[in-house]
Amino acid sequence: MPSIRARLANLAARLLVKRVLNKPTFSLAETRRAMGSRGTMPAFLPRGLRVVASTDAALPGEWQRPDGAAHDAVILFLHGGGYVAGSPKTHRSFSSWLAEEAQVPAMSLRYRLAPEHPFPAGLDDAVLAARTLAKRGSRVVIAGDSAGAGLAIATALRLRDEGESFVRGLVLICPLTDLTETSESLRSNKNSEPLLGLRHREHVLRSYAAETVLTHPYLSPVYANLAGLPPMIVEASRIEVLWDDARRFVEAAQAAGCEIAFHPHDGLAHDWQLMVPITPESVASTRRLGAWIAERMR
Repeated sequence: MPSIRARLANLAARLLVKRVLNKPTFSLAETRRAMGSRGTMPAFLPRGLRVVASTDAALPGEWQRPDGAAHDAVILFLHGGGYVAGSPKTHRSFSSWLAEEAQVPAMSLRYRLAPEHPFPAGLDDAVLAARTLAKRGSRVVIAGDSAGAGLAIATALRLRDEGESFVRGLVLICPLTDLTETSESLRSNKNSEPLLGLRHREHVLRSYAAETVLTHPYLSPVYANLAGLPPMIVEASRIEVLWDDARRFVEAAQAAGCEIAFHPHDGLAHDWQLMVPITPESVASTRRLGAWIAERMR
């Protein structure tokens, strides 16, 4: 049974986000405001953590540096938002606490968004950022939520395909791994999902994919050859519409011989981890993920 705070967060998600995403007419501006609504909440950041805007053209976004964190390791964080919304600010609380728990700085990337910048613009940005960090001597783990998790997988796939294997791990939170309509949970969890409304899903995802086929492995990595990817950890909720995206990806990764840990949960909204430190479930997840990252950095 989810905590009282988690249930209140689920209710707020239905009112503030899902209701907007299911409006009869699609509005990009409203969608961005709704999906960024968590960024308007007070940010309860870890004590001593510093948020510093990046001035590096190859690393647009912001640095989140815990007090006493390692200097030769970094979390490259890729925010969610369906490839059309979100920013380092909307995800600052979660990425900052993830950095704190891992005792590793986070570079929260402001990658380019659709429809202004369709595929592969965001992927190009993520690959450039990962390479830049590695070339400067950092050990790199890539983390992301929802579409950001899909982008994290695509980044690791492209680096692998181009002969680079420096990424030490992938942290995948409620990952979007299939841009088609194949996942059964899109239908079975349509009502139980507190956060994501699906009315304009096809329009949003097509604005990112543009003319590229939706089954392209860098768009829908559940269809990719996953052999050779770095160790991964996945969290997802059984009531969310992307449950099967996570479950099917884990099964495909296991079949490909990948090292992958899967932590399913019950009764929680998509991206519940972003509520850290407000709900106990988000705190527990962030601690688990942070400890996993710290282990990969040794």
